[in-house]
Amino acid sequence: MRDSTDIEEPSGKKVLLALMGLQIGGAETHVVELACGLAARGYEPVVASAGGVYVGQLEARGIRHVCAPMDSRDPRLLLKAYKILKKLIVEEQIGLVHAHARIPAFLCGRLQKRLGFRFVTTAHGVYKNNLILRLMSDWGDFSLVISDDVCDYLVREFNFPYNRIKLTVNGIDTQRYSPDADCSGLFDELGVPRVSRRIVSLSRLDADAGQQAYCLLELAEELCSAMPDVYIVIVGGGVNFADISARADAVNARLGRRAVVMTGPRTDAPRFFTFADVFVNVGRAAMEALCSARPVILGGMGGYIGLFGPDKLEAAMRTNFTCRGEEPISADKLKADIQRVFAMERGELQRLGEYGRSVISERYSVERMVDDNIAVYRRTLEDETYNEHKFDAAVLGYFGFSNSGDDAILASLTAGIRRYRPGADFCVLTHNMKAYPGADFNLVVRTKYRQVFKVMSHSKVFLSGGGTLVQDTTSTRSLLYYLGMMRIAKLTGCKLMLYASGIGPVRGWLNRRLTGYVLNRADLITTRDAASVTELEHLRVKKPKIELTADAAFMQSPAPPDEIDGILHRAGVLPGEPLVAISLRPWEKYTERLIEAVSSAFERLCGSLGARALLLPMQYDADLPMCERIAARLGARALVLRERCGSDVHLGVISRCELTLGMRLHSIIYSASAAVPCVGIAYETKITGFLEYIGNPSMLPPDGADGAAVERAVTDMWQRRDEVRAQLRERSEQLRALAARNEALAAELMGE
Repeated sequence: MRDSTDIEEPSGKKVLLALMGLQIGGAETHVVELACGLAARGYEPVVASAGGVYVGQLEARGIRHVCAPMDSRDPRLLLKAYKILKKLIVEEQIGLVHAHARIPAFLCGRLQKRLGFRFVTTAHGVYKNNLILRLMSDWGDFSLVISDDVCDYLVREFNFPYNRIKLTVNGIDTQRYSPDADCSGLFDELGVPRVSRRIVSLSRLDADAGQQAYCLLELAEELCSAMPDVYIVIVGGGVNFADISARADAVNARLGRRAVVMTGPRTDAPRFFTFADVFVNVGRAAMEALCSARPVILGGMGGYIGLFGPDKLEAAMRTNFTCRGEEPISADKLKADIQRVFAMERGELQRLGEYGRSVISERYSVERMVDDNIAVYRRTLEDETYNEHKFDAAVLGYFGFSNSGDDAILASLTAGIRRYRPGADFCVLTHNMKAYPGADFNLVVRTKYRQVFKVMSHSKVFLSGGGTLVQDTTSTRSLLYYLGMMRIAKLTGCKLMLYASGIGPVRGWLNRRLTGYVLNRADLITTRDAASVTELEHLRVKKPKIELTADAAFMQSPAPPDEIDGILHRAGVLPGEPLVAISLRPWEKYTERLIEAVSSAFERLCGSLGARALLLPMQYDADLPMCERIAARLGARALVLRERCGSDVHLGVISRCELTLGMRLHSIIYSASAAVPCVGIAYETKITGFLEYIGNPSMLPPDGADGAAVERAVTDMWQRRDEVRAQLRERSEQLRALAARNEALAAELMGE
């Protein structure tokens, strides 16, 4: 229940930016730049933190700062910060809160549940996790991330919905961080001769930052003895400052001169960047130095990439210049890159600096960062919160496993229902949150049962979306999972529809009783073949309405012709070349037998038919090894479609073939949809049932599929292909009309 002080009319222009503190650091500078950028766009940002050196910069630009002790896990200070934030949000009628670290996000998340404001976070990095920290983590209604690896972290560690994450940048002020920044006063202030070579590092000197400072100290005596004009300037403060200062003093004493200069924390970073002949660090500070047109060696706590240039761009961008996941920094690697910089000619250094500045100016502007944040603010304010959202349907199937057929079912289901019910909102239960980038539906991991239950309780209809899910051939465990999800959906109040489903076989006595019990409580069942209707009769499923339709994939449209042309060209297919598509899958003890049978058959068939074999891995990771082994055996007579392709591409590719030898059900369905003759390898009853349903009973059992049998079946179908193609054209139109019934019936159920 919300607090009695609920906010009635959230303001879309007043934004609270909450972070731990405003000492020197990348996230802190990010918030300062964001606050200033928002103010310039007409927003009214208020910043709350424990304070620090950047408070003055904010206040100088007219941005209000509120002190709240969010830089500690002390329960007393957390409670104090909670009360300060609550009072601020209520009194100022703030309708949008944006948190920038775990502790502020935890406090704001608790407050959101009481006050009902809209809540956004920015994840600036990846952090250590344990049970307590995981429970404290709240990533809001939407989250911005500053690199792909942080996005992966949120999805992997917290199951945060992939479609509620937006990739943004660390916006750098290109006017402030410029090669024109005046550093002339630093020479006298720091006691560094004007004729010198200067290595600068700027960062927090804490347990989780400043590793490059220790490496520079390790190198200092060797570098400064060999090059007496070299000075190392270490800028920043933190818990390790005293230790690093003591080591610097010891180095200077041994050298007999002040070669290592410790400045402590500073807010005039642009001067130090132009002061540097080479800069060493990672993250935002490295980006600011690049923007200042300085050579930058990317190395620090996250790892080591080395001297930045065009060859390091991709690796740097992948982790937002933090080097996370790269090899560790070491004194030897750092020494080699420093010597490389000092050996460069002036022109080469200038070109390197100009390149770095161009990368930051073109890709990491403050303007883009502010645009990204405003886009998320608008979406958050326009959208209902995730917890309160009412979905038209929750959809369960074999989704997120990179299976072409099931992906075709999902694409056709969502698009088709929206033809009858525009704007229908779906939440899909998936194995992999990143399987559908850019999807226009919500996602939740299918085994995160607490979240699945929440989705079901906020959905009108539960769709068991296609495929042969109700069977115990795979395992009893699989059957119980799908039946359990259906039963829970009914208990939460959802209407239940089995959408173009394959049913059976269900063999175990107890499994059959349980299946009949659950399915008799469905509101509607449509099946994709007549054999499934018969199985429902055997299971004594009589209460729901049952209608024979067709597989949802019949509504799938192929990819555009030019896209198919390009994919086939890259696969090595010659224009106009006759093709026979082959789609196999691993299957228990028959895998080796199938590889041998198909390989030996096509060693002869490719010559006798005058066609080339095109091997299609329909479930990429599972099928590709079989495809590669057969292709290696056939040599030039076979090609493999090695690109990871969507279901629309698979349909388009099969439509270009003369014939298909299919073991994956949807390779056969795509063939029927495109009127391409097909020979099926009937490893399960769903293959038999579908081929009989379309009137094309050409099939081989896996235990009887030797080379001679495959050759006979393919040759026979090849000789009859024109006749079969004409029959399939007529039948495929009938099946498309039946598949459309699924969409109409589901939309009707949602509207009841």
